[in-house]
Amino acid sequence: MDLTWLDSLTFAPIPAPVKYYDLPKLTVSTNGLLTMNSIFQRLAGETRRFHGEISEDGRCLILRPGVDGPIAFSPKGVLTHRWFQGLLEQKQIKFPAIYVLEWIPERGIWAGCSRDLSAPPQVKALLQGKDRGRRHGA
Repeated sequence: MDLTWLDSLTFAPIPAPVKYYDLPKLTVSTNGLLTMNSIFQRLAGETRRFHGEISEDGRCLILRPGVDGPIAFSPKGVLTHRWFQGLLEQKQIKFPAIYVLEWIPERGIWAGCSRDLSAPPQVKALLQGKDRGRRHGA
């Protein structure tokens, strides 16, 4: 078997698949219970206080760690926030709402969108404050 063609190629490793249960997530239940999953808790370290922002349509959110943050989870990563649950309900978000998060080191934030909603805007667009899906003047 002639394998000389291999010499002219550059190969990159194929990473292991990421399992859904290995992703950091924040879940919001119908009774307003916000829960950090164990992966999110581990990656956030001791941080349990955040400043939060949500997109206009409720699909995406940003959590900025801060010792003076008004969103304060218990050491076990749980918080009851009925106002936030009511806001999501007004935006017709289905429960439980599960936001899959990623750490954006250059901005110092956790950001993510709900995987259970159709066609969420890109996190990058949210971070830049743009709404790519909206028609202006319509």
